[in-house]
Amino acid sequence: MNDQAAIEQNRALWDAAVEPHVASEFYDVAGFLAGRGTLEPELLEELGPVAGLDLIHLQCHFGLDTLSLARLGARVTGVDFSPRAIAAARRVAAQAGLAADFVEAEIGRLPAELAGRFDLVFTGGGALCWLPDLAGWGRAVAGLLRPGGSVFVRDFHPALGMFAPEAREENWLRLEAPYFRAAGAVRWPDGLTYAAENGPVGESVEWAHSLAETVQSLLDAGLVLEKLREYPYCSYRSHAFLVERDGRWVHATHPGGLPLMFSLRARRPA
Repeated sequence: MNDQAAIEQNRALWDAAVEPHVASEFYDVAGFLAGRGTLEPELLEELGPVAGLDLIHLQCHFGLDTLSLARLGARVTGVDFSPRAIAAARRVAAQAGLAADFVEAEIGRLPAELAGRFDLVFTGGGALCWLPDLAGWGRAVAGLLRPGGSVFVRDFHPALGMFAPEAREENWLRLEAPYFRAAGAVRWPDGLTYAAENGPVGESVEWAHSLAETVQSLLDAGLVLEKLREYPYCSYRSHAFLVERDGRWVHATHPGGLPLMFSLRARRPA
């Protein structure tokens, strides 16, 4: 299966996931409409003030994080490759009374009218693994930014992908896959069950990217790295060996022993 065929397969699975996700407790749309924000305080602290910024959120799904940033005063645009996700995002925005633009597009095929329009490109957890070409992603990010604009990424650490999601504390050191992979594509037979018990189950294709590959893709696109951080906690229970402590998901017996998330900021020179 070539990369574009895999993207089409993933798009169909994400299309099928939209309505179960909208209805799920995991996303809690009712809570969002009642005023709940979806972005954790640590992320917002790192991101910094967004009021008055032209902000684009790549791979936004049905837009709750995008709209949370709109509530903080950003002029937001959300992008996703799923037409059903974009339709749901527009519906939720209308229900919330929030101004936002939502664009259906793949990262490698962004509309030309988006070029150079944004102060901030944002991408959140679980995004980069759905992209086969990080070099192209880096160029796309750079092309969206105004001179002096920046990209902020907060995602799951690629080291986490070495371990099977169902591995428990007693066997968590059993490797599911090596960190450095000759071929990045990984097929999962039961993808997209993370948010809704009645959600779709089908084969999805993800791509493994090391932390160095992520950083280098932005450097190669002409951006300047300003900050890179790693965290020993996760934003949700992605793996069975994680337990909740003080609102964060950490390793059950080695809470500081494994990098679970990372963030970075890079800037386009003025």
